[in-house]
Amino acid sequence: MPKINYSADYRLQLRERILNTASSNFRQRGIKAVKMDDIANSLSISKRTLYEIFHTKEDLLYECVKTYHENFMTKLREAVSNGKNVIEIIAEIYKLQMKESSLSSPIFYAELSKYPQVDTYFRRHYEERKSRSVDFLMKGVEDGYFRPDINYDIVNRIANANTEYVMRTKLYNQYPLHVIFWNVQLLLVRGICTDKGLKILDEQLGGIDH
Repeated sequence: MPKINYSADYRLQLRERILNTASSNFRQRGIKAVKMDDIANSLSISKRTLYEIFHTKEDLLYECVKTYHENFMTKLREAVSNGKNVIEIIAEIYKLQMKESSLSSPIFYAELSKYPQVDTYFRRHYEERKSRSVDFLMKGVEDGYFRPDINYDIVNRIANANTEYVMRTKLYNQYPLHVIFWNVQLLLVRGICTDKGLKILDEQLGGIDH
């Protein structure tokens, strides 16, 4: 069958619609539960059209994850460019995580590592993020928000190990993700804060349901 020709604008708009629909479905229902037929039907397009834009389900998942990560990083860069301090940026990250967890099933996160493209993408950015994280924490020390008597390489490793533990033991089956974030990641952040940092952190996160 001949390939259908679409205008560039239509193709871009359709690609965005597919990504939005697929991302929402993957997050709410889990990756395995969502079929390409489901996505095509929800958009009233043929499966053939869907496969012309995304050749495999994993290609589509990869682009969903990549788009989300790029949007997340854009929001963080905006926070930095607006002059927010490290505590305000941490609070911003926490709020974004809370919003994401409220819209996502834990099954979605558990299934991500089963897809090689996605797993490789996360591992690559994990290595890049490690060095940036320590630099970020040291900036907090310089500004007086974090304690200077802490080994931040160890703190960074513990934070990553905590996340791995949550996913490996499926702790999300016992507790909601936002409760886990509060009791694991925020507890760690509070432990490295100075009095000055704690004051701002409590101001930023006051009133958030946890």
